[in-house]
Amino acid sequence: MRRLRGPRPSVGENNPESTLGNLYQGSRGQVQLDYGSSNASPNYFQIAGNRDHPDSTTPSLVSVLASQRHPTLAQLQQTLTHLEQLVQQVTTNANSLWPAAVYNAPTHQAGPTESSISRLPPEVLGEIFWHCLPALPDAHFNLTFRPRTSEAPLSLARVCSLWRSIVLTTPRLHATLAIVQPAVHGLLPPQGTYFRGQPVTALQTMIARAGNLPLDVLLRSRRWLPGEAKACARTICSVSPRLRDLDLHYGCEDVVRKVFALPPDELPRLERLRIASHVLSGADHARVWAAPCLTSLELDNVRFAAPVALPALPLVRLTELVLKVHAPPVTVAQTLVILASAPALESLTVRLDDAACAVEAYEAGDQVLEELELPMIKSILVRGADGGRGWPGLEEFLERSGRVLGAPLERREVPMVHAVVLEAYAVAVSRDMEY
Repeated sequence: MRRLRGPRPSVGENNPESTLGNLYQGSRGQVQLDYGSSNASPNYFQIAGNRDHPDSTTPSLVSVLASQRHPTLAQLQQTLTHLEQLVQQVTTNANSLWPAAVYNAPTHQAGPTESSISRLPPEVLGEIFWHCLPALPDAHFNLTFRPRTSEAPLSLARVCSLWRSIVLTTPRLHATLAIVQPAVHGLLPPQGTYFRGQPVTALQTMIARAGNLPLDVLLRSRRWLPGEAKACARTICSVSPRLRDLDLHYGCEDVVRKVFALPPDELPRLERLRIASHVLSGADHARVWAAPCLTSLELDNVRFAAPVALPALPLVRLTELVLKVHAPPVTVAQTLVILASAPALESLTVRLDDAACAVEAYEAGDQVLEELELPMIKSILVRGADGGRGWPGLEEFLERSGRVLGAPLERREVPMVHAVVLEAYAVAVSRDMEY
C-alpha cells in the first residue's frame, strides 16, 4: 500500500514522547487531525502503536479505541460526582461545628497534624490537668510502690513535649507527695517507679516542683535503706511551714519524732494529721497538738508511752477526730483524754477491737466518759465487736450525745469481710442546718 506523505516533521517530532497531532471531533462529526497543536493530547503515536502517519484507517481505529474507554470514563465520572457530594456534606458539617474564623484559617497557620487542644494556652491546659486528676488514690494505693511514672501526673508528661513542659511547670500537680514502699520481700520496685529505689531523691524532686504551695505528704515504707529514713525526716522538716496534710504510717518513726518535736509556730498550715502504728513518748510530743490550724486528727493504733505525750492545751480548733483503738487498757483511757480536750469537736469516729472492749479496758475510761460533753458534735460513729454494748460508760455517753443532737441512738448490723460488726450511730444535723 502506498504510504501517504504528510508534512515533514520538525526537529524533535521523531521522539516517541513528542506530539504529532491532536485528534478532535469536527463540527460535522468527522474525525480530523490537527497537526499544528503543540499541546495535543492524547499522543497519536501512542494510540496508533506505531510511527506511521495517519491514513484512511485511522478514524475507524480511533473510534474503536474510544468506544472501549467510554464505560470506564463514565464510571470515573460517577465516582467523582459521588465524592464531590461527600466533600460538600463534610464541609457543611464542619462549618456548623467550628467557628468560621478557625475553619477558614490559612493552612500555614496550623499544620495538618496539629490538634485544636494544642492551640490552648499552657495555663488553660494546666487547669484542665488539675481538674481531671483523681482526688483520691486508687484502691491499691497502699499496696504498691509510689510514685509511678505510669500514673498521673507523670503519665501526662509522656504524651508529647508540650504536655511534658506544662506538667513539670505546673506546681499544683506536684503538691501531693506520696512515698510508698511496701514490704515486698526479695523484690525491687517494678519498672516505671519514679526514681526507682531512691525515695529521698523522689521526695526532694517533687517538693521542688511544687514551688511554694502547701504540701500534702503521705509517707509509708518498710524498706528503708540505711540513712534513708533520717534523710526523709530532715527533708520533711525543712518544709514544715508548707505542710498542710501529713499522713505517716508504719516505718516512719524517725519522721514522727522529728515532726512532733517541732514548735507549733513551725507548723502554721498543718490542718490534718494522721499517725498509724506508732508509740508516742516524750514531752516534746505535746507540741504538735498546739498547731494553730489543726482541725482533723486521726490516730490509728497509736500508743502513748507517757502521760506527757497527751495534749497539754485544749484543742480548740479540732473539729474531726478518728480514734482506732487496738491497744492495752491504758491506751483506751489516754485516747479518751483527747476527747475531753476538744470542745469544738463536730465529727467523732471510734473503732474498738475486742481487747479494747474488755471489762478491764472500759473501766479505765469510765471516769473520763462520765464528764465528757461535746456541745458542737454533729455526728458520732462507734464501731466495734459489739458496738459498745458491753461498755456502760460508752453506752451512756452515746445516749447523752444523742439527746444533745436531738436524734435517737440507732444500731445497725453491717456485714463485713470475715466479720460482722455492730455500728452505733447518733447522727443528726445541727438545728441551724435543718433546712
